Amino acid sequence: MYNWTSKSSLHLKNKNTVFSLKNDSNISFVQKNLIIKAIRYIFTLGFLLFYCFNLFGQKNTKKYGFPLIQNFSGKDYRGDNVIWSAVQDEIGNMYFANKNGVLKYNGNSWSNIEIIKETISISYDSTTKTIFVGCVEDFGCIRLNQSGKSKYVSLADSMKRKDKIGYVWDCMATPEGIFFMTKNELIRYKNGTYKTWNSQDNFHTSFYAGGKLFVREKGVGLLYLEGEHLTFLNGSELFAENRIEFIGSSSINSNEFILASREKGLFKFELEKSKTNFKINLKTINKNTADLFSKNLISRGIRLSDNNYAFSTLFGGLIVIDINGNLLMQLNIKNGLNCDLINGIFEDSQGSLWLSTENGISLVMYSLSTYNFEHTGNISGTVESMAKLGEDLYVSSSMGIYKLNKKLNGFEKLDFPSIQVWHLVKIMGEESLIAATSQGIYKINSNGFSLISAETDNFYTITQSKKHPNIYFIGHSNGFSTYRYVNGQMKLISKNSNISFAIRSILEDKNGNLWLSTQYDGVIYMLTSESDINEKINYINFIQYSKSNITTSIN
Repeated sequence: MYNWTSKSSLHLKNKNTVFSLKNDSNISFVQKNLIIKAIRYIFTLGFLLFYCFNLFGQKNTKKYGFPLIQNFSGKDYRGDNVIWSAVQDEIGNMYFANKNGVLKYNGNSWSNIEIIKETISISYDSTTKTIFVGCVEDFGCIRLNQSGKSKYVSLADSMKRKDKIGYVWDCMATPEGIFFMTKNELIRYKNGTYKTWNSQDNFHTSFYAGGKLFVREKGVGLLYLEGEHLTFLNGSELFAENRIEFIGSSSINSNEFILASREKGLFKFELEKSKTNFKINLKTINKNTADLFSKNLISRGIRLSDNNYAFSTLFGGLIVIDINGNLLMQLNIKNGLNCDLINGIFEDSQGSLWLSTENGISLVMYSLSTYNFEHTGNISGTVESMAKLGEDLYVSSSMGIYKLNKKLNGFEKLDFPSIQVWHLVKIMGEESLIAATSQGIYKINSNGFSLISAETDNFYTITQSKKHPNIYFIGHSNGFSTYRYVNGQMKLISKNSNISFAIRSILEDKNGNLWLSTQYDGVIYMLTSESDINEKINYINFIQYSKSNITTSIN
């Protein structure tokens, strides 16, 4: 079940797992809906491990695992699988360029705005609050008709052209107007009028960044729109024959731009004006990006709100790098995407990334601090418990114990028996863990592991006493026992013969009394605060709360 509360958290439960995500006023209704759907879907897979990177300390900003991902296929939105690009309006609705028209998603349901010709580019003008689209042999906008329904209106028809327009690959809403780009033309629509710039050879890509519009022309290089003129930028000759996939503004300098080329890698440049022309001085940021970009075949890019850069690729899914060109993350089919061929990226107002792919849509919840290891965790069996030892994270499952390898961003199985490990607890004052397993109690540290109990029962849970730190309360398949930890070994003090239920968890309250949860027989309360721990606890009276005698409030 799941529930959003207005002040606290989203809580989801299934038979074996509890997941809690703190509520955030910055999370929109759309995103909340999608988080619920994503997690509910993952629950059905049988394996789930979530944890927040803050587990390793508030000052540590390194993220391990991968963001939550929600995939949508043509069956979900009832359209063609191929999605070209995406955009968002001011109230959070998402729009997608699709073969069958423009798809609209409000976070709960899908609808389609029919367009006869295939839609391949899309943009939102916040001034007029209008969706503009580029199509095959057409371009136009979405407007409301007299009945209040969204309808496509062709702008190309109003130009009354006799020649074909071609594929409108780029559509950009800017303060200077709406720009549509084909291989032969750059068309500006503004206040009902049109302005056209023709290519000498072949326009390839166009970009609007830092209040400036750039166009890469094959065989020429990089052009810059100055007033009403497309001007060649001296110093951009390198890109006459080499592609440009992205130009974006830098977070460091308002006149500095970041450029990504599939063949040449990552650059930065400043726009300089002389008396007669404009020029740029290219500076390589990171030589390794040339290999990264060419190997994965980057196709589009955006600057993210955290000042990192994300690139769609034809072979490698999504790539995220920092301002210095260092690879931060790569998402692909192996870790949750529905396709490795991505046509476009859009970052919404909440910092989530919508990937337009050849096989539907992937929503990457990039801005959330909750990451998962569902696809790449390398953990077998059902996850039961987690514990920290120093800066290392250990996870127990029905198949043993695993340790997080931060360099590999995944888990490695310890040299430990492949048995059910129900619970991990750190020993206070010692760099060791205690493991409650189906075959006894084990101790784990950097030197390895050892069996430290003479008994080899099916131990479910371990709780260290706050009042007596060397005393451990243990629940097992046949009841409840008390152990003393001495010289690295667990010594049995007593086994309460009056409790024959399977004990799954134990809590010691602030007064030193114990609360025991059973598997099927309710809750047990043990008044142990006044007892001599050296005495056998089986002589202590207890109260069992079950369906027949449970009260609404227990003091």
